[in-house]
Parts: sequence; C-alpha cells; structure tokens
Amino acid sequence: MRSVLWIGFIVMGLIGLTSERAGREGAASLTYEIRVDTLRRALLVEGRFEHPAGGEVVFEMPNAIGPHALRFLAGVRFFDDLGPLPATRDDEGRRRVPPPHGTLRFTYLVRTDEAARALPPKYAWRTVMPSAGPEGAYVTQYALIRPADFPPDAPVRLVWKTPAAWTVATPWSVGSRMTVVPSLHALLTNYFVAFREGSVVERRVAHTAVRFVWTGEGRLGDAPGAVAAMTRVVRQTAALGGGRPVFNLTVLLHTSADGEDPSGATAGTASVQLQLRAGQPFADLWRASGDQILRTLAHELIHTWTYAAEAPAAPSEAWGPGMCWLREGFTEYLAHLTLFDAGLLDRDTFVHDLRRAAALSHRRNADGRWSLLSACAHFYDDPSAFYFTYHEGMILAFSLDVELRRRTGGAKTLPAFMQRFISSRAGTQKTREAFLEAWRAYAPAGLADVDDRLAHPGSLDPAPSLQSFDFLPAAVAARAPR
Repeated sequence: MRSVLWIGFIVMGLIGLTSERAGREGAASLTYEIRVDTLRRALLVEGRFEHPAGGEVVFEMPNAIGPHALRFLAGVRFFDDLGPLPATRDDEGRRRVPPPHGTLRFTYLVRTDEAARALPPKYAWRTVMPSAGPEGAYVTQYALIRPADFPPDAPVRLVWKTPAAWTVATPWSVGSRMTVVPSLHALLTNYFVAFREGSVVERRVAHTAVRFVWTGEGRLGDAPGAVAAMTRVVRQTAALGGGRPVFNLTVLLHTSADGEDPSGATAGTASVQLQLRAGQPFADLWRASGDQILRTLAHELIHTWTYAAEAPAAPSEAWGPGMCWLREGFTEYLAHLTLFDAGLLDRDTFVHDLRRAAALSHRRNADGRWSLLSACAHFYDDPSAFYFTYHEGMILAFSLDVELRRRTGGAKTLPAFMQRFISSRAGTQKTREAFLEAWRAYAPAGLADVDDRLAHPGSLDPAPSLQSFDFLPAAVAARAPR
C-alpha cells in the first residue's frame, strides 16, 4: 500500500530555491511554510511560487482518494504583488489563477478532524490523511496544493512553524525548521512529521542513512533488540533490490490518529510509515507485536524498491490496471522470504502464515466470485476484494516459486525473476502484459501461462505446494526479539 505530506504560513520575504524550468527560460521556485494549529487540529499553509515565465497558473488540488472525495481544504486564496487574485475551478477540480504580477502566494487551511475526512471507518488509506494536534503533526501529499507545471525534478523548500520543543523529522533532515526536499516528486511521495515526544535513532546501511522515528510514548531504545532487528530488515530488503543505491530512508513509527486499525502502513520513495496502536510506549508495542511490526516493515520497504525506480512518475502510476495481486500479494510473499533470510522468521511460522493467508483468502471469497483480476478492479472500494488480493496473491506467488525452483533444480526463483522484472521496467509502467511476457520468457514450459489463474474465480489450495516446500532449511531461525 502506498505514498505522502504538509502545510502552513509562508514568510513573505522568504526566497525559495531555484531550478531551471523545463522548456522555458528563467527559473522557478516553490516554498511552503507549515504552521501547526494544535488547538484547532489544523495545518495552516502559506506558499510562495516564483513564476518568472508568466501566464496562467493551474493548481492541482487533493480532491479525492480512490472513489472518495476529500473535503478538508478550506479558505484557499491566491495573491500577487498587487493583491488578491480570482481563481476559477475547472471540471477536474483544479484552480486556475490568472497571470500574476510578481510572486504568486497562496494560503489555505487543512482540517484534520474526523468530520473533515469523511472516509469509511476501515478504509485502508486513512493512514495517509494528514493530522495535527497537541502531540504532533503528520503531513502527506494530500495536504498540498501545487502548481501543475512546476518541474517534478526541481527542489522545494519547507519551513516549519511548530512549538519550540517539537522535533521535525524528514528523510533529509532531523531537528531543522527548514527542509530542502530534493524534488517535487520526492515531496509528493514521502512522509513528514513533527512531534512533541518520541525519539530518533540513526543507522547506516551500506550507502543509506536510515532514520528510525518514533513519535509516541517512551523511546525506541527502551525496546531491547528492536532497532537492531529493524536494521537487519533494511539490510536484507536492500539486497533484494539488487543493491540499488538509496541515500536517505525514514522508517516512521507513529500512532493511529483515529485509534482504529493499528496495522496501517504505506510506502513512499524515501520513507515508509507504520501506524501503531496509540496510548502505549514503544517497548510495550514491541513486546506485544514485534513480529508483526517487522513483517509490515519488510513489506513496505519492498515497495520503496519498486517505487523509487519510477521517478519522476507518481507511485500510483507505476502499476497498470489489474496488477494489485503482484504489487501487494507478491510483495507480502517476498517480505516473508526477506525476514527468513534475515534470520527473523522461522520455517514453522512461515508455513503457518501461508496457511493463514490461504484460509483468509477463502474467507474473503467464500462464494468464489473473485478472481485476482476482478478483485483488483474493486481494490479501492471493496474491503473483501482488497484483502483477497493480498492473501491470494501471496499464495499464488508461493506456488509459482515452489514450482519454479522444483522444475529448475533451484536455478530459477521468484525473487530472481522479480529483480529482473522490476529493473527491466524502471521508469515505465508495470502492466499485466509486460509481466506475462517477462514471465513466459523466464519460466519453463508448463509453468509460463499464469493468465488463466489470474482470471479464474476462486482460491488456490496451497497444500500441494506445501508438500514440496523444501527450499527453506528445516532448522529454526532466530526469532524476532520480543
């Protein structure tokens, strides 16, 4: 599941970073100032857009997520050096602003109260909605309006207005009230927080500066072995990604704003976020659910591998229609393999999780109406379809991996295929047609045709594959610290 960011009041004299505009003479710069209103639980934003090329400016607005309209932006206003500017709304919900005289400024408020969200209670992407309150603020792309033609590879400046004792954490800085985000693409595909309590622990894994950020009660160091185990997951997923260089990574561990499902998590390109149960110190959460935290972390880190290769495209554009079974189900299987290889998951637990996924797949598809392809078509609007793609996709990945290894004597594996497929599709959309073509070229005869399985309603029986499940050592690996 995936990707996002911020808001506040911009200092009028603040000079933004500059970058060459593609296809135009001159330079453009974009700055946001984020002010946290802890009493109203809102974010106040003032932006500054240097627009030397002139002409009308179109602003993209975060109007919807999946099929649900978003209505938490209020009081959007535009100004230039002469005063207020009128703005019109087009059919796509964008704002069109006439050519400004000098610097274009914009202000608005982001409500983060429950009434402003208007999302279903169990909706998976509630976890990427911005939040603000006395304990901290969390900002994602859904809190940002932005000029539509600002270059995606141009840097953006964020200025934070928070209580003095708060800590600001991003993939590129910790503790600074000014963050230089390397590109608009990075701004829209990562997570940013400011918080009153909590802790930050920094580690280095190869070329990557990793920041583990906890925003709740207690400190990360109060949970023995937690940081070491999470660092091992980062190292192992980096190996799965084929050594792709990632220079900054934030692992954000924070509490659910609405107190509901504590297992929500999504990935950006240089950050992942896991929402945990509110009201408990991290040490207690780790003792109770350290294994689950590690499995979720591995899953989201694998997403950063597949997303980062897509810049400057948005993660939502990285996968074609009908690919959620691979994006989520295959990722869940690879996450389990990653934890096993890192010594954080034993074989018996791996088998248990496979059987549990099969049982949940049957439960979500008791009437046999879903195929993986039809479930993908309802991924964003039907919870049963959503979870079916995870569980059934994991079983399909496991079955293909077992058979692939058996037929090739272990010479070919699903992780090796995924490394090849992801790298071959870097910068382009990963479609079902592209997957099938790559799979047929890689898999031996008799295993190459999986399109019928994707379209066939019902659930796979993992029992035959479990009987051939001999490529993991029988010896118990080290369990995750609890």
